[in-house]
Amino acid sequence: MTKYPTTENTSTLKQITLSLGRYLQQTDWIFSLILAFILRTLIFSFQISISIAVLYFQFSNIVEYQDGSADISTIEIIFFISFLILFKRYWAYSKQTSLHWWNLVISPFLWHGRFIIIALVCVVLSDSSPIENFEIISLQEQHLLQIISLSSILLSLYISVPSRTLIIKTEIKPLNTTKSEEIKIESEVKNVQ
Repeated sequence: MTKYPTTENTSTLKQITLSLGRYLQQTDWIFSLILAFILRTLIFSFQISISIAVLYFQFSNIVEYQDGSADISTIEIIFFISFLILFKRYWAYSKQTSLHWWNLVISPFLWHGRFIIIALVCVVLSDSSPIENFEIISLQEQHLLQIISLSSILLSLYISVPSRTLIIKTEIKPLNTTKSEEIKIESEVKNVQ
């Protein structure tokens, strides 16, 4: 005699497969979130670290001969004045927002890191060897590279200003009025209606 599956056995089997499917789906969802978090963290760390490294090398390049003000060129003086103006602008706009201080500090570094990554990708995608291209560009066009590098710093500070939607709205307080003036204004409003 062969046993045929009863309705109890099939409903239990369906429940097991449904619960197993839910667990697999939940595990898949959690794994994708963990993987996305790891990749975002790596990209974030790479952008910040490459930006800080380039800034360090750029500023150490400015004072490379240890001659004080003789090291600073006209381009670098213009850069420092522009940087101070843009930093004051960035600070003024940032004070009006509700962003956390950490986001305000990191934002220019992230934009600068993105610019550097784009420049590196452009160098790598050119026709000849990236190392040869970089050496040729750095030896022949040193001043042009410095201008581009300093401009990318200024541009990253310029565009990293927080959005207008994050500005904290301040309430406008009415002028100090006495109770009798408020009652008079309310009665005038009622009479008009």
